[in-house]
Amino acid sequence: KGVASAVLASPKIPEAEVTSIAQSRVVAEEILRIIANQRDWTRSYGVKLALCTNPKTPRPQAVKFLNHLREKDLRKLMKSRDVPSVIATYARRILNKKGKL
Repeated sequence: KGVASAVLASPKIPEAEVTSIAQSRVVAEEILRIIANQRDWTRSYGVKLALCTNPKTPRPQAVKFLNHLREKDLRKLMKSRDVPSVIATYARRILNKKGKL
């Protein structure tokens, strides 16, 4: 955790590296929370999608980013068994609200 926190604190870390960390299922929840709270990184669609699809991402952060995802990604999340049921249900709710289901 300490090493990952230090890497994320580096100003020279590329966005692609942050995306791959957010996709990793072995990374600690604490690290995902740090990524989710960094405004510079969450401007990227890839980082938002990676955080939403990672089952270890804290629920409030994942739900917050669901509103920014594209329809096809929401459909994948809705059908996925890898994400928590709360996330899948919320993705279904967003699609229903948009009239896309």
